[in-house]
Amino acid sequence: MPAIDLRATAIQACGRLARRVAPESQDVDNMLSEALTSNEPEVIRMALRELAGLRELGFDVDPARWLVHSERRVREAVEQLVMARRGEDPGPTAQPTTD
Repeated sequence: MPAIDLRATAIQACGRLARRVAPESQDVDNMLSEALTSNEPEVIRMALRELAGLRELGFDVDPARWLVHSERRVREAVEQLVMARRGEDPGPTAQPTTD
């Protein structure tokens, strides 16, 4: 498995675990914020997806920055975050899954 895919999977696993046991964890918030500094679209996408499911975290993340990203996957993930912040259902990809 390429290192980027491994990192994205780790971000997803931490986010999913946090939803169940520590939805307000500062450590998880820090980890997701750090992931957003990556140059890898898959890592950014996964961090944004997990933030959409962790509504208590990521308030310092400005969605406008990501809405203009060159990768469609990143723009779709930030749209989920925006929906979650408005209290709307961000769709099945922000819900806990086994994928």
